[in-house]
Amino acid sequence: MGRVTWFSDKDLRELAGSASYSRGAGYVHAVEGVDPLVDGVKAVVQGTDRYTVWLKDVRGELVGECTCPHAARGLFCKHCVAVGLAVLRKPPRPKPDLRGYLERLEKTRLVELLLTQAGEDEALFRRLALGVVGRDVEAMGGQIEDLLSSYTDDYARKASDVLDALEEIGDDERVALVARRVVDLLAEASEVVEDPYGLVDEQIQRAVGLCAELCAAHPVDAEELAGWLLRLDLVVDFNLLDFAEGLGDAGVAELRRLVEEEWRGGGERQRRLLQLREGLAMLANDDDELVDAVRDGVDGPQDYVRVARALRSAGRDAEAVEWASKGFSQVAAYQRQELVRFLVEAGEADRALELQRRELERQSWWENYVAFKDLAGRLGRWGDHRQWALGRLPGGDLLVRALLDENEHERAWAAFGEFGCEETTLLLLADVQVVTRPAEVVPIYRALVEDTIGRGGWDKYKAVVGLLVKLRRADPDFDGYVAKLRLRHKRKSSLLRALDKAKMR
Repeated sequence: MGRVTWFSDKDLRELAGSASYSRGAGYVHAVEGVDPLVDGVKAVVQGTDRYTVWLKDVRGELVGECTCPHAARGLFCKHCVAVGLAVLRKPPRPKPDLRGYLERLEKTRLVELLLTQAGEDEALFRRLALGVVGRDVEAMGGQIEDLLSSYTDDYARKASDVLDALEEIGDDERVALVARRVVDLLAEASEVVEDPYGLVDEQIQRAVGLCAELCAAHPVDAEELAGWLLRLDLVVDFNLLDFAEGLGDAGVAELRRLVEEEWRGGGERQRRLLQLREGLAMLANDDDELVDAVRDGVDGPQDYVRVARALRSAGRDAEAVEWASKGFSQVAAYQRQELVRFLVEAGEADRALELQRRELERQSWWENYVAFKDLAGRLGRWGDHRQWALGRLPGGDLLVRALLDENEHERAWAAFGEFGCEETTLLLLADVQVVTRPAEVVPIYRALVEDTIGRGGWDKYKAVVGLLVKLRRADPDFDGYVAKLRLRHKRKSSLLRALDKAKMR
């Protein structure tokens, strides 16, 4: 007999990472009812919400599933860690040999067991019912229609079972038509069914992939397929290249005709047609056509880069550089990195630096300053432009921050004296001046302490303690100040507890 525990504490740490592992260790007490399954265990973790966890043994590897949002992104969450630790803390027990037991059962007894369980388990009933129709594609089509027209909470699971059944039938030209109908039903459902974790969309993509494979294996009416893909494009994202073999030359020509006809109609529909236009250009291996399609769809910084790359692939390097340069004035500072990267890769680093310089001249924002400094530094040119860039910043917080970043502490102090700065920057300034100007930073720290106390709250009181720790380094009358502080705020019990905990009495 095998053992229930097929993983170790080390496995949990490696899958979750240190942060999630630590959080999960604090949730072990919240694990309820660890139940053994054929391939692992199932449990519930009661935290802010109630989540169900499955830990599975997949060919000796630990796989965790959870109903929480974190796990929906494919991560091994803290709830999985908690259940895993709960399992490890129990003494290992022999794993029942279910396969051996079932193989020894008489057929009639096994049938009774399955029927009884199918009466309680909708998923099992569904799989068995789909298996009954077997290779009767027409009967299966009707059953699928009924299943996928009912928008229940387990819709994604139903879709998965349906696709499993179609894949089991395998290579059959009639299945291609059923698969297309499944895609249509799933696409309709996606407009109605709540799908916060993208599970239905995942099954749609799986169904589209199955359709592409079946259409390639069993050629269908190419013109009909082209019309179906045009309609599908309204609601589902897919890669047209996957259908190239199924469409053939005739289907591609028909799809191109339909797309051009729709495009001439204008309106919002054009936005969706861009995907098909790009796909048709790729099928034709026509770089110029691809450039036109991508350029018509420009909607953000990434699109400017895509146009530039398409132009470069078409051998139109000068246009590519001009297009990337054009993007600088059309997007926000934080969105320009892709454009900068493209220009540097294209051997136009000086052009990129000049464009960043112009943006800093046009708008003396912190983001523009940082972007210019970063690029100049990577090019080994920051020394040439440093004083000019600092001079572009208006007096006040931005200038003080920049000077601190440059370790220009004396100039930063002078800029603060002339222009002032925000509280966060002021604290940084005080921290670097605490040794050289203790008498001058004491009133700064004290003012920050009083302002923070005024905002109240336990987290703010912890921040007060942090400020007082800094103040202690510079204030010769620290103990007297703290005594007066406690007296002034004697009604703030949470503050006093925070001070007591830090031994500031």
